[in-house]
Order: sequence, then C-alpha cells, then structure tokens
Amino acid sequence: MKKCFLLLCAVLLMSTLLAGCGKKSGGAKEPEGMYVTYNGAYVAIGMTFADIKDSLGEQTAPDEVILPCDGGDAYKDTMHFYNGLTVTENKDGIVSQIEVNGESEVALMGKVKVGDKQEDAVKALGEPDVYPVPEDDYALTYSSDTYYVMVFLDPDSNKEIVSGVYMTLIQQY
Repeated sequence: MKKCFLLLCAVLLMSTLLAGCGKKSGGAKEPEGMYVTYNGAYVAIGMTFADIKDSLGEQTAPDEVILPCDGGDAYKDTMHFYNGLTVTENKDGIVSQIEVNGESEVALMGKVKVGDKQEDAVKALGEPDVYPVPEDDYALTYSSDTYYVMVFLDPDSNKEIVSGVYMTLIQQY
C-alpha cells in the first residue's frame, strides 16, 4: 500500500512539475493561431486589448481613433503605438489589427522578426497559402476563417528579407 501511495505521489508531483514548464509569457497562455510576442507578452488577433494593455509597456505615440466619415457608429478603431508595433482594437475592445514595422523585438509566433530571411520565415511559420511567392507579389500570406496575415518581403532585397507584418481579424459587419 505504501508503495502505491508513494508511486501516486511521484506521478502527481511529476505532472505538476511538467505542467509548470509549459510555454508562458507575461503570465498568459500561448494563444491559438498566429500571434506576435512583444515585451514578453502574447498579442493575437481576437484578444481583448484591455487584458494585454499593461503588459505592453509605454506607448511611443498617443492613441489614434478612427471613426466613420459619415459620423455613424458602424465602427470605432483605436490604434495604440509601441516600438515597432501598432495594435488596433475595435469598438468592442477586441484586437482587430496588428502591424509590425521596423526592426524591433516584435516577433511573429515568437520566431520571425523584421530583417529575417524569407526562407527562415517559411521554416518557422510553415508554407504560406501560395508558395513560392508569385513574381508580382511581395508577401507570404497565411489565412484562416478568423484572421489574415501578410509577412511583407522587401523588394530591394529581391524578396529575401522580411520587412514587416500585417495581421487582421476577419470581421462580419
């Protein structure tokens, strides 16, 4: 009986230790689908902005609010600016767009940064929707039912270098 009890305790201890070793960032669980990491936090399309705001740190510019030209209330987007990262939340407080521009510590899926090689991006992210990239296109594109992601490729480097990332929520109005 003692052996069974000790074995059970050992199994419970190991499972607790292994569960504690899971990927975490900023106290948050790694999100499903595409995301970026910034300042130790996960930022993904569809997240509630209020839940991640404090973990992003100081903004580099004041918020910018975008409203319909006709004065209606069809949408209200608020853009939040950080070093190399712009996060846009919709009127419901949901992250609806993410832009990565300029070299910084922002990494798509925690792996791909501006300045990385196209081949390394494909290795890290998997094959995009259309590959190889058509001659008249300058982005690796990934899509699902809920988001669309473009990994821009620098035309001056013959599309060999990642120059930015744009992610958007597919919204129904």
